Amino acid sequence: MSRQQVRQPSRLPVRLIGMDASGRPYFEFVHTIDITPEGARLGGVRSPVAPGTTVALQYEGRRGRFNVVWARPVEGTAELEVGLHTLECDTGFWTPPAVSESAAESAAEEKKDEPASTVNAGDRRRNQRYEIDATAEVRLAGSAHGTWVKVGDVSNGGCYCWTINPLAVAVPVEVTLRINGLDVLAAGIVRTCHPGSGMGIEFTQFETPAHEASMARELAGLDPLPELSGTSQRKPDARQMGAHLERTTAQLQDIGELLKCTDVDARVLRDFRQALSQVRKTAWAVQRWLELDVNEDDPYRVLKYLNSERIQAATEICRALTRDFATLNPETLEGEFALLRQAVEELFREIARKRNAQAAGKG
Repeated sequence: MSRQQVRQPSRLPVRLIGMDASGRPYFEFVHTIDITPEGARLGGVRSPVAPGTTVALQYEGRRGRFNVVWARPVEGTAELEVGLHTLECDTGFWTPPAVSESAAESAAEEKKDEPASTVNAGDRRRNQRYEIDATAEVRLAGSAHGTWVKVGDVSNGGCYCWTINPLAVAVPVEVTLRINGLDVLAAGIVRTCHPGSGMGIEFTQFETPAHEASMARELAGLDPLPELSGTSQRKPDARQMGAHLERTTAQLQDIGELLKCTDVDARVLRDFRQALSQVRKTAWAVQRWLELDVNEDDPYRVLKYLNSERIQAATEICRALTRDFATLNPETLEGEFALLRQAVEELFREIARKRNAQAAGKG
């Protein structure tokens, strides 16, 4: 990022995706410090980002590719500040999108349960939860820097934060909740943890009475979400799981794009793309199964689709082995080929048995 440009101070939560020097992918939630049309400066970076490499950023559903111009450690922390120069971005990458009514309704259906405890330990009733368009910086208690995350729902007593790397239950945290440009600061503790999905945080004390009053004012004009029955912790529902699957496959897709900038052998890259395609199709099947099951429809129809995809994948793998046979050493792979032949013969014996049984039944 050129230092001659006029920087626009901004603290936006973004997902950083890249590959380290050994070729291992990394991704984490970080935040911008300032932005320009030509690049950005990031803070809160803990991944091994190196100058001269290419990384991807995701912000509000949009994606961009950036060149790392510089990276320097932040004194007294394990974090980096990173300067980026834009290579390729979706139109209006840094412009916050308007939240439509339909988007808000869809987001409301994806919310999860929140911790039952409240700021007032004597009150055992669950606080009213509200859907809200907000982000939060969650820091370990006493830490100067944290991670910016998307807030699922919020109450006067806590909030649920979407993150693929939630903190463990009982970890004390400090939260800066950003609502409509207003920062509300509170100390809290992690009460629920869904690995790869999110965490529920209980507010134990607001920084000042003014912050608590600000929170109450922001929530006063909102319609509460329906109360959840029972006291047990809910598992993520089908829509939430589907959203998480989509995010995960999107991350793999980003890694695939980054691989184009490396010297990976074409055959390895082809196998990665085939595997990614299979993951995306299988993820769709899982999502569809969950949706049908929730709607009390027959989810087993998904198996027909999944079996068809598995046969196509097996067919493509066999063709790839044939194409690459010149690079194989049949002697060193003799055991593997024997197992493959045995599996194929067993499959076709079972196909023949079933066909014979069907023919006898018709006779």
